[in-house]
Amino acid sequence: MTATQAMSGQGGWPMTVFATPDGQPFFCGTYFPRPAFVGLLQSVETAWREQREAVLRQGSAVVEAIGAVHGAGPASPMTAEVLDAAAAQLSDEFDEGTAASAAPPSSRRT
Repeated sequence: MTATQAMSGQGGWPMTVFATPDGQPFFCGTYFPRPAFVGLLQSVETAWREQREAVLRQGSAVVEAIGAVHGAGPASPMTAEVLDAAAAQLSDEFDEGTAASAAPPSSRRT
């Protein structure tokens, strides 16, 4: 979301993020009508095939710019234990009757 907001000035749904294989976003946006999205997919494919180094530089530049504003990300990837604990907590909070979280949002505004 941060990359999308940085590139487009807004965030939203549906959000599209094209990223390098190592996860560096190089193009982001929100809602593209179907014909525009098909054209975008073709353009991204062409850029990846014909201008890969420029795409990789763009991804690095985006990550660097976000890091300058928000600080560095985690020093290491999340461990399996952290992911397992998060999944267990989400599972415990899930209400099958409503297909939603049984816990109220922590930032609920009244």
